[in-house]
Order: sequence, then C-alpha cells, then structure tokens
Amino acid sequence: MGAFNTFIPLPEDFAQFAHLPNTPIQEHYGVSRRIVARWRKETGLYATRRAPPKRVYPAPLTHRIAADISIAGRAAEHLRRRGYIPVCKLITIDRKADANLWLVGARKLASGEMIDLAEARGFDPNEWARLSHVA
Repeated sequence: MGAFNTFIPLPEDFAQFAHLPNTPIQEHYGVSRRIVARWRKETGLYATRRAPPKRVYPAPLTHRIAADISIAGRAAEHLRRRGYIPVCKLITIDRKADANLWLVGARKLASGEMIDLAEARGFDPNEWARLSHVA
C-alpha cells in the first residue's frame, strides 16, 4: 500500500490549487491525504495559513442593583434621566458625617436638597401613587 502512492504523478495544474487546504485538493483530484502531502513536499507549495478565528467572548454578566424606591432614590433616577452624571449616594466613613449625602454632578447635596433640585427639574414625588393604581 505504501508504494502505491508513488505511482500517482503530480498534476500539471497543482500550482493553481496549492493555496487551498488539503481537503478540497483531495476532493478535486480524488486522492488521499498522503498523496497531497507528497505533492506539497515535491513542489514546496503549501497552503496559505489563515488567521486563527477571533474568539468572541460573551459580554460579562452585569448584576443590576435593585431600584431604590424611596423618594430620594426616585429623585436620583429622575436627575440621571435629565443628564446629571453622576448621581449617586455617598458612602461616608466618618460616623459624624451626614449619612444622607448625594453626589449630583460635582455638588454634594443632602437628600432634601437633591429632591428639591429634582422637583425643580420636573420630578413629582407622588407620581408613583397615580401610576401604581390598577384601573
């Protein structure tokens, strides 16, 4: 069996197909993988390497924090929708500091001041009551 593959001569048009992988060449000429490997060795023509496929990784799972349904939390969400960035509650290390501080843009505001700012920008603290009633 091993000596059989030496009897199949190199095709004249092999150079036209040499850039392809071995499988299409095998199918085109009806020969085995070993024959194609011998032809490549004889001619020095090898398949062009394709770049490895780009790995597509799924987006990391994000954990959505439960919405703050307090008046201050809803006012903060209202300001975020109006373009104030960032609007977040400040975490204070000092126990003497006010625990209800919010960072709104570059300003540090107490909860009441932040709610007043949101009301000036169209926030209605009782809107949820109107929307939550089922008709």
